[in-house]
Amino acid sequence: MTAPTYAYTTASDTFTYRNGTAVVNVYNPDVTAIGGSSVLRRRPNLSSFGYGYSQTARQCEWLWNDVRAVQSKWFDPTNNYTCLGGIVALDASIEDRTPYIPVNAIDPLSPWDRVLVPNPDYDCNTCYCAGCGGTPDSNPRQYYRCGNFIYFTAGSLFIREGGPPAATPPTITGGVGGGYWYWVFDFIAYSGISWSFNRGTGFPVFQPPSHNAMSDAGTAPMDITNSHPNFGGRVVGGRALDSTQELTIRIRYVKQINCETDFEGASVTLPFDYIVPAGNVGEDFVMTTYPPSVSIAFTP
Repeated sequence: MTAPTYAYTTASDTFTYRNGTAVVNVYNPDVTAIGGSSVLRRRPNLSSFGYGYSQTARQCEWLWNDVRAVQSKWFDPTNNYTCLGGIVALDASIEDRTPYIPVNAIDPLSPWDRVLVPNPDYDCNTCYCAGCGGTPDSNPRQYYRCGNFIYFTAGSLFIREGGPPAATPPTITGGVGGGYWYWVFDFIAYSGISWSFNRGTGFPVFQPPSHNAMSDAGTAPMDITNSHPNFGGRVVGGRALDSTQELTIRIRYVKQINCETDFEGASVTLPFDYIVPAGNVGEDFVMTTYPPSVSIAFTP
């Protein structure tokens, strides 16, 4: 396929917001990595996980992905928490290590079952305040938290049943039924972000003290969730940081399977179908270009 393009980049920024200080690290994947010719590998078994796969109970799926993981450590005192007997609120913090490529433990070329490496910082999941109670999960604001978060591009090919090809677009979503079978190729880009925000006391009521930090690692090690820091639309890496910031894109290509010709060794061309919308309006990346079709060739 001809590589898609967009104007987003990985970037960091420190800035003043509502009389406080924000630190933001935005990680946008390289959407051009799939360009030209890429090898998709079949899912080895139903328990295999792959970044960008269709996440359904099918083994007949092929995947390519370009994945980066970031080991992140954050301290999130949740607004104005202090140590026992303290007066001044604790500052939130975020620390990210250099992105790395997680690989399959057996086959480094496989896009499936990539292994994340735990953060090596000695203070991960340790108390910030002497004698703090609870555990990292039950009282996380008293602990340094660590985890990996992921950003990636991926290409996923699978077979799906749907409605007749006269439909525009073909009815390939929903449950089983329809009686027509399609090749479906999804190109996916998924971003990551980490941030902290500190604002002290002495400001108007509508600007209370705030001491927060988070990363896409969520609230437990290795979790992959979305956090949406709203900094009034501040642009970092091409993304406007608000409640509906750009997070992902899924570009879908579809062709009805032709049993007479598709399995004779020649390439199969799947034309562009549509951009599958994200969960919330405004979360799709705005693409500069994307190919009108993709070509799939099968090898034993």
